[in-house]
Amino acid sequence: MLKSTVRGGALSLAALTGTVNAACTNYHPGPIAVPADASRAAPREVWQTRAGRTIAEPVAVANGMIYAAGVDRVVHAITLDSGRVRWGFRMTGMALGGVIRSDSSVYVASSRPLNHVIALNAATGVKRWSVDVGEPTAPLALVAGMLLVPTRKGDLIALAPENGMMRWRRRIGYARSAAVPAGRDIAIASLDSLFLISASDGRVLHRRTIRGVVLGAWQEARGLLFGATTDSAVMAVRASDLSTAWSAR
Repeated sequence: MLKSTVRGGALSLAALTGTVNAACTNYHPGPIAVPADASRAAPREVWQTRAGRTIAEPVAVANGMIYAAGVDRVVHAITLDSGRVRWGFRMTGMALGGVIRSDSSVYVASSRPLNHVIALNAATGVKRWSVDVGEPTAPLALVAGMLLVPTRKGDLIALAPENGMMRWRRRIGYARSAAVPAGRDIAIASLDSLFLISASDGRVLHRRTIRGVVLGAWQEARGLLFGATTDSAVMAVRASDLSTAWSAR
């Protein structure tokens, strides 16, 4: 039984709180009304399959297939129409940088104990080449015809997709997000800076400091690069020279 104390014509705070809590506890809202134009068939599951634990981004989708990898060290190729696993390739380490598909190859980066970037035949899963570049810290990216791998040592490494040969290496610091196109060049953020890098030789064309860490990849549109920082800012910079177009909080 709820007991209340009346002093000076007012209920005690405990009584008021108890009354509100009791009312909330006994309140059961009815079903949400669904508009007539939205009352269609509910989504249904088409298929379900096991594809490993903690799938890393990005996941590649191309030519009726899904290519995914995660901490269980296996790259899976799964058919879109049925969910059947067409092939699996076991790596020596976890996949922390996701999977990329381009032309007839699938690319994936594994972490410790062996840090390899691997190219697989997209149709069969047979390994085409493998190269050790160091432990990746961010998703792989395919920009300007190159595979770009940010490493724990603070390097951005550019590889030739056809054979894994290194084209250039550039020191940028620790990066958490993938490289993105910036016109004909490359943009990538470290923990405190944004870099504009020449795609041809890896030269740093422009660099600017950023307040707050950018954890997600920058996005390019209309000649601008858009990013959100841990400093609660959304900003747009010009892809040509990284100057600020606008910033909002």
